[in-house]
Amino acid sequence: MIDNLAYAGILDKSDSYKIQALDGRWAQKNFFKEAKVKVDIDHQMGYQFEAGPDGGEDNDYYVVNPEYALLAEEIGQSDKRCRLYALKKDEVLRRFQTIKRKVSLKDYLKQKGNKKVIDTYMSLKVQLSDKMKKAEGMEPKVKFSTLQQGRKDIIKTVRSSVILAVRASVYNMRKRFEEMAATCFTDHRELSKFVLSLTTSPATVTFTNNTIYVKLKKLETPVYQKSAEKFINILNKINTTTLDGTERHIVYQI
Repeated sequence: MIDNLAYAGILDKSDSYKIQALDGRWAQKNFFKEAKVKVDIDHQMGYQFEAGPDGGEDNDYYVVNPEYALLAEEIGQSDKRCRLYALKKDEVLRRFQTIKRKVSLKDYLKQKGNKKVIDTYMSLKVQLSDKMKKAEGMEPKVKFSTLQQGRKDIIKTVRSSVILAVRASVYNMRKRFEEMAATCFTDHRELSKFVLSLTTSPATVTFTNNTIYVKLKKLETPVYQKSAEKFINILNKINTTTLDGTERHIVYQI
């Protein structure tokens, strides 16, 4: 290890540089260790959610019917092609109105290029109608237990990835929360306790058309309360909004 440090030129640096280098070296390991131990972020996580409360596999929940999803995708593609050829058909009819040499519409539509457009449009229209009727007779969701094993494995893998992504996002938000809280609460020894007290404080929520008011209960000590008031002012200045499409503003109070 000494040879490696010498090769990197660290031994010739100042003591403060050596401390920063060592801290940076272990920061990554500490980050991932904390993420795995405290939040259970693991590249193999997710499958533990298969076990139900009675120890058996949870097969009774509903998932998207794979056949229905595939058919819905085909309907979307068919509808897109049908709309495209509907425009081409309209263009064929528009050109008929502009030709100088008058022919009957019947003979005009028999011309090779025009006939191909009309026939393709009618064929796509029938196919789309048949697929939509078939979809009406299918269940959009089915029980997980009714799927073939291959389908189950795919859903388990996707669900595992989603859960992992959510946990990673929550972990990053929690770390960001702690960093913001540290600007309002100077005693680093009590920081984690302060964050826990703030995030687990009972709250009442009031909904309006454009705003959601979250009123937290007063914290147990004057120091915590004063720091929480500062922190909430920071949150309100960020002007956070909901992610459900309504984009209602969230206002925190304490």
